[in-house]
Amino acid sequence: MSILITGATGFLGCRLVRELLADPSGEPVTVLGRGSEESLRARTEAAVTWLDGPPLPPQALARLRYVSGDITRPGLGLSADALARATDALTQIWHSAGPAQPGR
Repeated sequence: MSILITGATGFLGCRLVRELLADPSGEPVTVLGRGSEESLRARTEAAVTWLDGPPLPPQALARLRYVSGDITRPGLGLSADALARATDALTQIWHSAGPAQPGR
């Protein structure tokens, strides 16, 4: 079982990710976003950790997986194999990505 979220670096998305990570159930959370996986990781962790609130449980950020994709492209811009891996055993999808802005 796992959760996929779009828009994890945005105003709403980072709050959703933080709440999901605070949940003791420990479900994996896959973050889908633009840019390299390393860039997406840095942006997501920065967005989640600057928020006020109780500290996240130890190893909470280790539950995050990162997939570089594009919600505006068919199949999220992923190969068939990558799409299958990203969506395997999903129980929830949280779509909080806003429209792409020109030049981004």
